[in-house]
Amino acid sequence: MNSRLLFLIIGAVAAWIIAFNTGRDLAFSIAYLLSGVIVLSYGWAWNSVRGVTARRRTRSRRSQVGQYVEEQFEVTNRTFLPKLWLEIDDFSTLPWHSASRVVSAVRRNGTQRWLVKTLCTQRGRFRLGPVTLRSGDPLGIFRRERPLSGTGFVVVYPPTFELTSFEPSISELSGGEARHRRTYQVTT
Repeated sequence: MNSRLLFLIIGAVAAWIIAFNTGRDLAFSIAYLLSGVIVLSYGWAWNSVRGVTARRRTRSRRSQVGQYVEEQFEVTNRTFLPKLWLEIDDFSTLPWHSASRVVSAVRRNGTQRWLVKTLCTQRGRFRLGPVTLRSGDPLGIFRRERPLSGTGFVVVYPPTFELTSFEPSISELSGGEARHRRTYQVTT
C-alpha cells in the first residue's frame, strides 16, 4: 500500500466520522469526494491493462557479432477507452537490448509501433522476452501489472573472417583419381 492511498483512506475515514458526528454538509462533501477518488482511481487502474495486447516480431532468429538484431514491437488497445500511459518492461537476456519503453496516449482501438535495433556484442543463445505490461490511474494511487507470455530465442554466432592465404590440404584437391594411400602419407 503506497502513501497516497493510505493518506486518502485515513482522510476519507476521518471525513466520514466528522460528517456523521457533526452533520455538516462540507464534511459530507469531502467524505464523498475522497471516497469517489478512491473508487474511480481503482476502476481506472483495473481497466488500464485490460484489452491491451503486445506483440514482437524478430526479423531473423540468427545474427553475428558485429551485426544488428531488429525487433518490431506493437502495442494495441482493443477497448473503447484510451490508455493514458503503458509501461512495457522487457526481460530479454540479449546484452544491450533496450526494448523497455513507456508508451503514452494509446487511442481506443489504436496501435503504437516501434523498432529496436541492438548491436550484437557477444555470441551465444539469448532469450527475447517475456514482457510485463504496467499501468495505473492518473493520480498514481493504484498500479496494475500483467505479465504477457511469448518468449523467443536468438542465436548470435561468432564473427567470420575471410581467409585470403588459406590453401586446402592436398587430400581435398579436386580432380584426378582416387589414390589408394594411407592418410598419414597424404597429409604430411
